[in-house]
Amino acid sequence: MTWRSVVAGNEEANRGGRVMTYASTVAELLLGSSPVDMKRAEAGASLSALKNALAKEARSVRWSDARDAAASKVREALDVDCGELLLSSWVRSAMLAKYLDTSRYPPDQTILAHLADHTVKMHLTPSVEILVNEQPVGTIPIDVSLALTIKGGILVIKGGKILEFRSGTCLAMAKALVAGVPVAELKGDPVDLPGVVRFGDGKQLEPMQA
Repeated sequence: MTWRSVVAGNEEANRGGRVMTYASTVAELLLGSSPVDMKRAEAGASLSALKNALAKEARSVRWSDARDAAASKVREALDVDCGELLLSSWVRSAMLAKYLDTSRYPPDQTILAHLADHTVKMHLTPSVEILVNEQPVGTIPIDVSLALTIKGGILVIKGGKILEFRSGTCLAMAKALVAGVPVAELKGDPVDLPGVVRFGDGKQLEPMQA
């Protein structure tokens, strides 16, 4: 029996690429260092159906072992970098597109852009597919709604690229469903942020859409 994580939604944030000085993932934000509570998720219809399918297709596999393996893969599917999610939103901001105007902001000029208090909302829908003898027998759907409210942040911009985020404070609202069952929730919880998050060679701002 093998497991395969399939990430859907916010593909750009999952392409890898730039290494950040500090990385806090969605999994860390929602779960800390704790595993996913798959026992709670067993109440969902899809996980119950999966349990029955495994009992039929893979009788030698104990459900408790399969459930633990699934918990590990679900957490792996949530290892999406929060900083990259924020960055993918900022580069599309109409308020920041003005910094692409080289007549006003020369490419060699370093700009400190003070962010107004704002909320970045994200929706992630990864899944974990279960294979027996290379054949799929079921899928564990995951649904995460996340809203990060940033207060007092500063972006360092140069040459039309976001180079750094100098953080203020952050509050998180989030809810994670596994197999349709809530397994984690944040209700405006404060999030610890590093003083500076660096984005490698930078991320290019995108022009305003006409």
